[in-house]
Amino acid sequence: MNCSLVKTQLIRWLALSTVGLALIGCIPQAPTDSETVYQDSRMNASVTYLHLLRHTPFFTELNDEQLKWVIKHSREWDAPAGTVLDSRAAGTAVSSDLWVLLDGGWQVETQTNAYAAGNGAPGKWYSPAQTQSDNRLVTIQRSYVMRIKAADLQTMLAQNFPFERHLSIGRAWYAHISAAQPRAVAP
Repeated sequence: MNCSLVKTQLIRWLALSTVGLALIGCIPQAPTDSETVYQDSRMNASVTYLHLLRHTPFFTELNDEQLKWVIKHSREWDAPAGTVLDSRAAGTAVSSDLWVLLDGGWQVETQTNAYAAGNGAPGKWYSPAQTQSDNRLVTIQRSYVMRIKAADLQTMLAQNFPFERHLSIGRAWYAHISAAQPRAVAP
């Protein structure tokens, strides 16, 4: 059999296989929903493992069924140091989604300061709705982070997932950050 004919048939077969896999959704594709499209291109989707999530401070009080629900209704990301997870310019819509630091470290950057947190600190979760509009959330080392959409968080809270203690401590921390920021002086 002619070598060039074999190559041609192999290339044709690979092309048809790729098209077939794409049609049935087996080839990973870049996120396209409005919730993830803006994210830093250096972030990579990551697999959330129940046995690791169980030991993450924000989730230690959840049972296995609740942990499975969280995994099904969230997205975990592997984010290198310096990844901007959230940055709002004036006039942009404020998201109520929740970011949870699973491992690593991040900081909330304000006009005048940076407030670092690890996964055991009061700032182990972040919601843009809790901070001023000019703040940024940036990883300070390679980190694993989870994004939970606001609607899914509300469902979890309605189902009595034990998050309120963590949320209350975090709200106080974010209130402290906001209070430390300079206020605009009226003319």
